[in-house]
Amino acid sequence: MMTLILAAAAVTAPDPGEVRTFSDWTVGCDNGLACEAIALLPETAEWSEWVTMSLRRGAAPGDAAVATLQNIDADPVALLADGRPLDVRLEEHVDGHTIIASDPEAFIATLQQAQMLEARGADGATVGRISLAGATAAMLYLDDRQHRVGTVTALVRPGSGPVSSVPPAPALPVVTLSPGPGGEAPIALSDARIEALRREAGCTIEEVGGPDHHDAVAIASGTTLVLLACGSGAYNVTS
Repeated sequence: MMTLILAAAAVTAPDPGEVRTFSDWTVGCDNGLACEAIALLPETAEWSEWVTMSLRRGAAPGDAAVATLQNIDADPVALLADGRPLDVRLEEHVDGHTIIASDPEAFIATLQQAQMLEARGADGATVGRISLAGATAAMLYLDDRQHRVGTVTALVRPGSGPVSSVPPAPALPVVTLSPGPGGEAPIALSDARIEALRREAGCTIEEVGGPDHHDAVAIASGTTLVLLACGSGAYNVTS
């Protein structure tokens, strides 16, 4: 007996963590309580003037917060808060420019006190601005989710609680893969069968606009997993 599994029905309903937005910042955590706060573009801003910034922190008690500037066309060499130069350096990485502060606690305090960050290039010209409206609330939410409030590790409301009082990161689930089908080919699917699967999944091209392609993978003997492309935003395709 051959089994055909449509991807949308092959998994249980997802249970994503809550994403909270505070003015121009949004923050969320994964199921291991690693969290990321991201600066959004102000609602009325010109896209060319503003860039994004992320503040990431792992859930382990000793994990530090890492700030990164993203989506900057030119290389920034300086960072200012409300026009005042900050004692930081910027290291380029694949996902942006990491902000390395000489005094990390002072830098976090600046994010709570200032209204705006400004990145400048080598010629002194502004290459991007970051709104700090909501940054404090976003960091406090991050602290709360990671049970850091009142400890020496908190970003916003530190206290006397030692690092050891922060609970360890939750254990991540372990996914066990069953043995593969040993080179077995996926079930052959006709155009009519694909169209029927699209109607079943509520993913016809007329409804989602494309792209019109699918992938079929044998995941066990006699069992094929089918992924139907079901719309896209720019280059991001959902299946």
